[in-house]
Amino acid sequence: GGSPSGGTYSGSGVSSNMFSAATAGTGSKTITYSVTNSSSCTSEATASITVNAAPTASISSISNKCENDATFSLSGGAPTGGTYKVNGLIATSFNPSTSGIGIKTVRYIVSNANNCSDSASTSFNLDTLPLVTFGAVPNICYNASPLTLTQGAGSPSGGTGVYFGTGVSSSAFNPVSAGAPGGYSLGFAYTSSNGCKDTAYSTIDVDTVPIVTFSALSNICANSPSMFLGNGSPNGGVYKGAGVSSGFFYPDSAAIGMNTLRYIFTDTFGCTDSASQTIQVYPVPNVSLVLPANLCFNVGALNLSTGTPTGGAYYGTNVSSGQLIPVGLGLDTVYYSFTDTNGCTGTQSQVVRIDSVPVVALSPIPSYCASTDTLFLSQGTPAGGVYSGNNVSGNAYVNAGVGIDTISYVFTDANGCKDSTSSTVEVFALPTVSLAALANTCDNLAAVSLTGGLPVGGVYKGNHVVSGKFNALAAGVGTSVIQYVFTNTNNCTDSAQQNILVNAAPNASMSALAPQCDNSADITLSGGLPAGGFYTGPFVVNDKFQASQAGAGSHSVGYVLVNANLCSDTANTSILIEASPVFTLGNDTVICGDRSVTLDPMVTGMSYLWSSGETTQSIVVKTTSIVILTVTDNSTAANCSNTDTVKVSYEENCLGVKDGLLSRASVRYYPNPSKGSFFAQIDGLENEKISLHIINMQGQELMNIELDELPASYNLPIDLEGVTSGAYYINLVTREGVIKQMLMVNQ
Repeated sequence: GGSPSGGTYSGSGVSSNMFSAATAGTGSKTITYSVTNSSSCTSEATASITVNAAPTASISSISNKCENDATFSLSGGAPTGGTYKVNGLIATSFNPSTSGIGIKTVRYIVSNANNCSDSASTSFNLDTLPLVTFGAVPNICYNASPLTLTQGAGSPSGGTGVYFGTGVSSSAFNPVSAGAPGGYSLGFAYTSSNGCKDTAYSTIDVDTVPIVTFSALSNICANSPSMFLGNGSPNGGVYKGAGVSSGFFYPDSAAIGMNTLRYIFTDTFGCTDSASQTIQVYPVPNVSLVLPANLCFNVGALNLSTGTPTGGAYYGTNVSSGQLIPVGLGLDTVYYSFTDTNGCTGTQSQVVRIDSVPVVALSPIPSYCASTDTLFLSQGTPAGGVYSGNNVSGNAYVNAGVGIDTISYVFTDANGCKDSTSSTVEVFALPTVSLAALANTCDNLAAVSLTGGLPVGGVYKGNHVVSGKFNALAAGVGTSVIQYVFTNTNNCTDSAQQNILVNAAPNASMSALAPQCDNSADITLSGGLPAGGFYTGPFVVNDKFQASQAGAGSHSVGYVLVNANLCSDTANTSILIEASPVFTLGNDTVICGDRSVTLDPMVTGMSYLWSSGETTQSIVVKTTSIVILTVTDNSTAANCSNTDTVKVSYEENCLGVKDGLLSRASVRYYPNPSKGSFFAQIDGLENEKISLHIINMQGQELMNIELDELPASYNLPIDLEGVTSGAYYINLVTREGVIKQMLMVNQ
């Protein structure tokens, strides 16, 4: 309301042309409007504004509710006489069953005689009933143990559940406690953590128990055949116990003595009962028979008398009248059986070999390499025989060259029976192995690949050799021996060796590099020692670092030095490239009459040097000038700077220009700052053609909006939600000049 425009408002509660009633307090307040013209003459005008007291509203808290609770009246608001709203709608009561679950907000609004109002709110949670289920409970037999109930469930988790019903105690159903076979109804009540409760039901059937019998069993010997068990009733049950399998009793699998067997029957309802009987298993008499393992064919009949206990009987293919009578070479089996007072019979047997000669064997003798030492022979069995053949002395074989020799083995047993056999041994030639001379290496290499060994497929060995690679760094300067070992398909091995010379590598170093700016010319690198090396790294060309190509950040630089032995070393450091200020003074502009133009780079916190000698962030230009600005960022170690130039042309007469185009224009961007969504409020540029240019701090144009034939007042939405947080220039370009402002984006 102040006129003319451009003045300043002041008074109680006034700040930045805004009046705060909360700051001013109640009562009549005087507002002063002050205007100063170009001649520094000031005029003031005043007006008053009355601030009335507002009421103070409050509301009591409301406890959480369940969706099956009854409707309740809304109360607890003070002072009385106000209005209740639930989720924005006026209400006097609340019905949980029709409101839907979730957070509910109740606001109490009260107004006084001055039409000043206040409100207070409270929230409560309308909780859903828990989802309760009680799954099917399996039938149970009347003689079964109590069944722990686990079929009940409730969600959400975290609540508590309780089982109830006839025969139920501590979450278990006891059929005996229920009273008698039949059907019973069980319940599961679940209360969720929010206090809401629901119940589910299921049924359980208690079945009768079958009557089972098991007839007596006869005693049996431990080595008797299996006995079929068929005396349990009703039919269709299962027999169990030691030695029982698939309805048969196997005495050899049971315990000696009394064994208890059980017959178990399960009816169609799954109910089970059982009966038991005992069966005596007598032990088998312990029978032994000791005979010589071998007999020569010409020894005649062997009297049999070593079976125990005595009183048993001998039998077998070639056994007659208590004698074993050899009738041919091979194996004879002699049996001895004894029956005790329980009628149980034990039998023992032994195999006797009837030989004209003992059984002699000579295992294959392994192939032999020509350079291998003496081979000691031990392949003949039984041990203790005599070896003979070419190049055999005692039990040792000494190879006499590549070829095949036959070795014989003769054995005479304790009975004087003799047998012999033979085998061959083959002597293979060694492989021819060579290793080519090894190239010199340097003492700073940890893994030098070894080559030159023939035939290929061998293994390199030596100090500091691992997986075919030589560690010169660990070996140090000097000569090391490398061995190449090769094993051919006959498993014969030979080797060759060469020396490898480890030369000393140079020791390169490099001094730290000073920070540079990203708009610097190519930087000649230095600091590498000893002299004579060269520089490497990204953006390094001919020992120069290309700062403008690298861009801001830390970049690695290496210095490589090679000595007379062609050994090299590399030293590394980094160079910090710092960003120079990015700004623009805008396009060249024209002013006329008593007008001026304010030049501002729109970057803060820097050092400024204008071509006019001024050091402020902005200057006012009223004459024709070529204005140069240098902005220096003193926060950078290299004091990085940048320069921009703009031409200002002054015309004394403003002919051909609509008088006061820029002076009458009003441009405002709001909210500023924002998360990227702005509105441009443009007034005073009716019928004009303009363009809006949004530019980032690197000078890149992000958006260009062309507008033609503007109305007197125009509101334009601007969406920058896709950009990162920071400052952005927005230039409104008219035919008369540019209006520059800055947008702040806080994502």
